Amino acid sequence: MKSYLITDPALYPSAPPLFQNYLREIFHLHHPHCACLRDSKESRRELLAPLFVKACQECGVIPLLNSDIKMALAHGFEGVHLKGNQLGEIPKLQAYGLKSFYSAHSLQDLQRASKEGVGVATISPIFATPNKGEPLGIEFLEILEEYAFACEIFALGGIVSQKEIDFLKGFSSINGFASIRFFLPLPSN
Repeated sequence: MKSYLITDPALYPSAPPLFQNYLREIFHLHHPHCACLRDSKESRRELLAPLFVKACQECGVIPLLNSDIKMALAHGFEGVHLKGNQLGEIPKLQAYGLKSFYSAHSLQDLQRASKEGVGVATISPIFATPNKGEPLGIEFLEILEEYAFACEIFALGGIVSQKEIDFLKGFSSINGFASIRFFLPLPSN
């Protein structure tokens, strides 16, 4: 099952050398398939973007940037994780040869994203996660089994241990998982 690390600026060091070393530690510990630099503060994103791409390239991880196509192109990211209102940007990403990821929160979102040609759609929240409302849950995963999508689907939300990943492996419609907290390094003693 593919894995997708999503960064959270509240959980990562913001000093450039510490950030890059922290990423390398996570990449070596968890070996994610792809990773997304997600930070709403543009100046910090601009500072960390080249370090993020370099760390990803060194560790064989596909680097993605959250929502900023122009910055993704400027720094050598391989794709962009689009926000809900950016689904119309997929043709632009395809023209640039960039991978497209999209955040879906319902069956209708998944169907629309698949129809528009997105490469990967995250669906969330699957399990309970702080500040994300009621999880979609097991029943939703069972419903997904009845549909065919042109995109890969990654479960997101509340995936914090191998237990959730093993559970997701039982659903053929789920191609991978995305998480923030699963990828945090083990605390040092």
